[in-house]
Amino acid sequence: MNIFKKNNKNLVGYIAGVGILLALFVFFITCTQIGHEVEKRCEMAQSRYGGECVDALINQIAEASPLAGKNDAIWALGQLGDKKALPFLEQYDTGKPLPEREPWNEGISQYELRKAIKLLKGGLNLSAFVWRD
Repeated sequence: MNIFKKNNKNLVGYIAGVGILLALFVFFITCTQIGHEVEKRCEMAQSRYGGECVDALINQIAEASPLAGKNDAIWALGQLGDKKALPFLEQYDTGKPLPEREPWNEGISQYELRKAIKLLKGGLNLSAFVWRD
């Protein structure tokens, strides 16, 4: 009987260890993908507006460009965490309660905007340490 109990404990430990390693692997892959998407958004904005990434993304939001592009830029600014963008983004916050997430292409997403502002004010961004310089 003791052999079965010991083997069961080893098996549970092995499965738990594999599960933890798998979760970490998925976490790092996801973080890397986020970093890649932020870099892509920066490159697209810089190719159009020039300058540093944050400035190019701000210009993309300020211009009367397609709305989805503005929300992409807002998301990227939040991920970058550069406080220089905070006053600019705060001017777009309507202050109205959010009943639900808005469609991405029907205007500046207050949900996404507030998430970005929260990150710029020092909110926890677990993925950033993997890809930020």
